[in-house]
Amino acid sequence: MMPLDDQAADAVRELVNIASGNAASALAQLIGQRTMISVPRLTFAQIDDISNVLGVNAGPSVVIAMQMLGDVTGALLFVMPTERAHQLSALLLGLPEPTTGDFDASGQSALAETANILGGAYSGALGSVLGGIIMISVPAFGITPPDDLLARFRNQAGTSPFALCIETSFTVGDQGLACGGHMVLLPGTGSLESIVSSLNLVGA
Repeated sequence: MMPLDDQAADAVRELVNIASGNAASALAQLIGQRTMISVPRLTFAQIDDISNVLGVNAGPSVVIAMQMLGDVTGALLFVMPTERAHQLSALLLGLPEPTTGDFDASGQSALAETANILGGAYSGALGSVLGGIIMISVPAFGITPPDDLLARFRNQAGTSPFALCIETSFTVGDQGLACGGHMVLLPGTGSLESIVSSLNLVGA
């Protein structure tokens, strides 16, 4: 395993905290209510262990996938339990109560935009640290067991066997409605080494 040393881990935490603040401001504008993001929990692990980190079983979850392009390649996955995703979708769309069952086009779009905001904040902050440009693709919405999707990435050529999992929890409104999910960074081969090297320089 290629672990993050202490100074790189500290640099990741600082990077994620800055990105979370930017994401909270953008989400507040999207939702139209005060939004606060808690200090994210970070876990660096092999892809095979990510499902345990996520705390998900073999059942379906909402997974929104984005490709990373530019100076860092790979993928970003935003993973949410379906029940929590319905709650967030209802909040974003101004519905009185969460729906159940399939997500309609509006619900999918609202959740994809949330993932896009979070993914853009994290990839933008990473690009600043690396001194490069990182772009993300249009989010792709799906409902699938995370294990199945992660297995496809694990077997895909050009993907690192390691991933960074960012637990992102945020509260919305005066009543502090809890929302959130996990952002999983799956760097391409070679990108992980560049990230760790740059973070070690930042933490030095």
